[in-house]
Amino acid sequence: GITMTDNIMEVVIQLRKDILSAYEATQNTFIPADGEVCLVELATGEIKMKIGDGTSTFAQLDYADKFTQQKIESVNVRGYYYNGEFYVNKTYTEKYVPYTYKLYIDNDTREIYSYNGTNYEICSMVEYATPEKAGVAKLYNSLGNAKDGSITQDCATKNFNKKVEMELEEETLILTDNFN
Repeated sequence: GITMTDNIMEVVIQLRKDILSAYEATQNTFIPADGEVCLVELATGEIKMKIGDGTSTFAQLDYADKFTQQKIESVNVRGYYYNGEFYVNKTYTEKYVPYTYKLYIDNDTREIYSYNGTNYEICSMVEYATPEKAGVAKLYNSLGNAKDGSITQDCATKNFNKKVEMELEEETLILTDNFN
């Protein structure tokens, strides 16, 4: 219980809250204390938050939800895949920090990769035809003994330009370049 010697103080803890323009007036000189919460009301009415570290100015601090916002906004990342890494630039000098929730699209090949926690793996592999299984037929520029279900562009062009008839389960397929 409470005795006469106990001092009771009723306290209201209020966090710093202001509109963005008020913070901006002193953003390069105001240094929030370590752990100080600064609530910022944007023109849209949205409330964002910065948390002081005791050394950075208000302008230098990121919003506390910056990572979450980036995570949501940038699920697809465009860049350049090279030697097992994904880069921001074509000179391969700035790597992306890999995240498992993002899809990485190579600007050169248009291949799509995901990060599995250890390395990037391609996730847009096309299923090509093989002698045993149907799939997409590859077209090659040179002649050879293709064993993967592929044909050459020359073969396709020459044969599609000829009239070909074939019956398949009582249906007729006609490929021709004669349209008369």
